[in-house]
Amino acid sequence: MYTQAKIQNVVPHFLLKNFSCDDGEHTWCYDKPWRKIEEKKIRDLSNEPGLYPVKGQQHESNLERSINKMEMNAAPVIRKVIDTRSLGLSADERSHLCLFMALHLSHIKTALKHSDTLSQQLNGLATILAEPAAVYGQPNSWLPLFEVIPDLATILDSKLWFLLSSDKQFYTSDNPVVKQNTAGKYSNRSSLGLNADGIEIYFPLSDSLLLCLLCERSYGFLKNSELLVSPANIENMNALQIASATRFVFSSGKSF
Repeated sequence: MYTQAKIQNVVPHFLLKNFSCDDGEHTWCYDKPWRKIEEKKIRDLSNEPGLYPVKGQQHESNLERSINKMEMNAAPVIRKVIDTRSLGLSADERSHLCLFMALHLSHIKTALKHSDTLSQQLNGLATILAEPAAVYGQPNSWLPLFEVIPDLATILDSKLWFLLSSDKQFYTSDNPVVKQNTAGKYSNRSSLGLNADGIEIYFPLSDSLLLCLLCERSYGFLKNSELLVSPANIENMNALQIASATRFVFSSGKSF
């Protein structure tokens, strides 16, 4: 019998609070499919029941525990970076932040939706062919996605880290860690791999501070740990959040 994990926060509330209105309890939310802007209570946002469908109570418990641990370890690190406006982190703190970003870069939510649809289709095919469904797919086949998170975190740790600042203008979304590549040129393959030359990774920590990870080979000439950004840069960062969002974009201000 298949069970479903308890309600999961797609974006942790501790992160959404960094994009809150003045009262600290609400944020402005842009719903992409409906093109609707509303002020929402943070505690009511980004909760999806049964996001992680797993077979068996033990898998469910272990999965929730692993995700919660990553989030709990990352929360004080993000708070420290915001409060100090510095990337002066210990090796453990940096590791916790890398694991948190890797969790989101795994695109677990999208992968699970695709995996669920694929499993249904394959099971239907197995029924038609009168063969065991296990031949075509396993319901927990997406679980190995979690196993690559430490490898992704190691790659993130090798990048050049910078802080970008704005006057409460950064957005975040339900897919907060985003990528682009304006330097790498690939004619026959993707330029958005974490090890691709010129890769740029952006993670808004608050409406005023954004973590920027750059390719160590392409951007080794940059030295300052905090970089000022132009209005065009901010517009680009926010456009990446909107483009990458599965559904929701969040901001401390009403104007999107």
